[in-house]
Amino acid sequence: MIIKEFYIEDFSLNYFVGIDQVKIDLEKFLHYYDIDNEEKALIQFFNIIDEIQHKNENLMIQFIKDKYILNQDHIFIASYYFQKAFKQKINISNKTNIEFLLYLAINRQINKSIQAFGIEFSDLKNSLLTLCIVSPSDIINSVWNDLYPVIFAQEQELTIDHQSFTKYKAKPATTVYEMASTGLI
Repeated sequence: MIIKEFYIEDFSLNYFVGIDQVKIDLEKFLHYYDIDNEEKALIQFFNIIDEIQHKNENLMIQFIKDKYILNQDHIFIASYYFQKAFKQKINISNKTNIEFLLYLAINRQINKSIQAFGIEFSDLKNSLLTLCIVSPSDIINSVWNDLYPVIFAQEQELTIDHQSFTKYKAKPATTVYEMASTGLI
C-alpha cells in the first residue's frame, strides 16, 4: 500500500493518492450478494464503489488492470492531470473515474481507455487488481477499511513497480518523453 500527499501550488490543489493491489474472493462476493451472473456481479461491484464515493466529497476510487502501468509515478501523473482537467474545466468526461482512465491511457477516447485499463468480470475472477484512490483529504485508510470487507478484497504485495520485458513490450506510449511529446506533462 502506498499513500502520498501532493500539493500543486499553481492550482492550490492539495490531495492524497493511495495505491494498493488486491485479490477479490469472488466466490464469497457472489455468495454474499446472491449473484448468479457476470453482469450482476459487475453492477454490484461498481454500485459499492459508487456508494462509497458519494459518501465522501471529491473522492475517486478506480480499480484498474495494471498490464500497462509502468510504475506508481504513472498513476500519480494521471491523478494530477485528471484533477487539473476538472480545475480548468477541460475534462472530457463528467466522471472523475473516466477522466482518470483517459489520462492513465494517454488517450482521449473513452472506449480505448476503458479497454486498456478498465476491469471486467474475468479480472475479478482471475486477476490481481490495482486500486487507486484520490481524495482531497487524508481518508484513504478509512476508505480501504470500508471498501475491502464489502467486496471481499485481500491486500496483496504491490507489484506495479516490478519491471519485466513482457510488461514493457505490452505498454502503450507511456515514457516520460512520450508523455511530454503528447502534452501530458
